Amino acid sequence: MPTYAEWNFAAAGGREQRLYAWGATPIDMNHAHYCLVDCGTIANVGLLPLGNGRYGQAELSGNAYEDVLDTSPLMTSDACVDCVVFDRGADDRGSLGGGWDSPPANSTTEFFGSDSPAHRDQSNGFRCARSP
Repeated sequence: MPTYAEWNFAAAGGREQRLYAWGATPIDMNHAHYCLVDCGTIANVGLLPLGNGRYGQAELSGNAYEDVLDTSPLMTSDACVDCVVFDRGADDRGSLGGGWDSPPANSTTEFFGSDSPAHRDQSNGFRCARSP
C-alpha cells in the first residue's frame, strides 16, 4: 500500500503538483468518473485515458477512493525520512482521489479524507505501490 507521499507524487505529477492527475483542466466526465446527479457504480479502470496521470496511471482522480498507509492528521514537524506519518494508536487511514459517488472537489490531489481500516464501501479501494 502506498504512503500519502507516494500516492501524491504519482497523482500530482511529481514536482508539477497538478490539481488533478491530468493537469489543471477542470474535472469533467471525460477525465474522471465521479458523481454529478445519478451516481451509478464504479467503472472499469482505463476507460478515461484523458484522465491519466503524468506517469500513465489511470483513475487517480475519481472512480475509487484509494487508501494510503498514513494515518491522519498528515502534518508533522518531524523531518521526512521515508515520508510516512503513522500513529499505531490511530483508527484511520488516508483516503484519497475521490470515488464514483463523490463530488468533484474530492477528486483533486489536494483532498485528504480518512476512513477506518475496517471501513468497507463499494467506492473505496487501494493501489499497490512498487519501485519503478
